[in-house]
Amino acid sequence: MLQKKCGKQEKRFAIWDKKIALARSITDNWQTHAELYSYALYEAKLIQEKERFKPFTKVWYWDTANDKPCVCIDNWFYEESKYNFSMYIRYNYNDEYFTFYFFDRNWEKNDNDIPEDVKKKLLENGFKDCKDQKVNGLLLEIEKEKNFNDIESKILEITNALKPLDCR
Repeated sequence: MLQKKCGKQEKRFAIWDKKIALARSITDNWQTHAELYSYALYEAKLIQEKERFKPFTKVWYWDTANDKPCVCIDNWFYEESKYNFSMYIRYNYNDEYFTFYFFDRNWEKNDNDIPEDVKKKLLENGFKDCKDQKVNGLLLEIEKEKNFNDIESKILEITNALKPLDCR
């Protein structure tokens, strides 16, 4: 692992294999970190104008110590808050592409299921069932060649497809 400091703010990063991580804590042993590509997407395209991603009400970055940090497009309360949908956007270093993982935060209360009308919209937008996870969800893999503008456009395409289902 190679560690460097960059810029006046001394943002620390580490490189190992193909992974590039940014320190998100001030301790030397990096309690939390961000992944470079997903964090850059968040900073460049998603942090501003969060209302563009309705029916979701929150966009944030999950920095973590477990090596799977991601962008979170969060809190779409569906069917009078019975469901609380989220979409994680992660960069996959092994194959060099972004993945979108859509799931229900209330999965234990809802028999680990996603309503058919929501599932249909996501399948129409390229998602696939992902039942091999503890939490059932739907997964979308974005091709390697896509840039941040393409990823942002895909997020907007997905959220716009879901908007008619939002009854608030």
